[in-house]
Amino acid sequence: MNINNPDKIELRSGGLRIARYRHDTANLLHCHQYVEVVFIYGGSAMHEINSSRCPISSGDILIINIGDIHRFSDCSALQIWNVIIPREIIMCELDKLALIPGFHDLIQPDVRLSKRYEKPIHVNAGEMKIILSRIKNAEICLHNPSVAKEIISRSDIVSILAWITERYINSAGRVLNQKPAPLLIRQAIELLAVEDKTPAISEIAAKAGLSAEHFIRLFKKYTGVPPLKYRQRLCIEKAVEFFSVDPELSVAAAATACGFGTVSYFGKIFKKITGHTPVRFKEKCKY
Repeated sequence: MNINNPDKIELRSGGLRIARYRHDTANLLHCHQYVEVVFIYGGSAMHEINSSRCPISSGDILIINIGDIHRFSDCSALQIWNVIIPREIIMCELDKLALIPGFHDLIQPDVRLSKRYEKPIHVNAGEMKIILSRIKNAEICLHNPSVAKEIISRSDIVSILAWITERYINSAGRVLNQKPAPLLIRQAIELLAVEDKTPAISEIAAKAGLSAEHFIRLFKKYTGVPPLKYRQRLCIEKAVEFFSVDPELSVAAAATACGFGTVSYFGKIFKKITGHTPVRFKEKCKY
């Protein structure tokens, strides 16, 4: 726990992390390999996520999924509670959470579905007070972690996810994703994520007992893109992480590390996915 700065307090246990921040200036563009839930209880800002921008203020809740590229800009005394939820925690509860209509519109821990809800979910002051009390209860458990308290803190966070999902569907009135991607699609994505040697699409399809054409159609139905374009997205996320850590890294070095044959093709795909050229993205990472 950071006790020197009262506006930045972090507690963590078992991969779960709860943090309180205050932002008066923009932070860097970045992406995560975990699900981040942001509760805004003061101030305002602009949220940039996956090339779109949306104003946010007190009472808003944001869901940032694995691989989302985002940051806060135009900050005015922005005060937030951050809840960092590892993929493993969500996957352990996925069978239950997936039964809630709308869950896969908001949270996609294993597959980036083509239909996603990225706007803030707004709650009134009373609702936010209730949510923050549950977060603070989980925070108390993380002060002196034990097996029992870790279970309690996880339970609090999972119940908050369930409540947010219900709140979303009640306000939205419709569900974008009726059900999660089937197992064979999730298994295919695990193979595509292998950095050293990605199997051919025909090989992945054969393992699923499908023709390559049928597999590609099914994959695109759920993710919105063919398998190879999905793989490109994973590679660009890797480049984003590189630039976020080291904005001085050359574009050529990033392209090579991410498996692209030429810098020009890397730049083309990078801009298509992030909305910025690699050079412009590197500049934004510096400020």
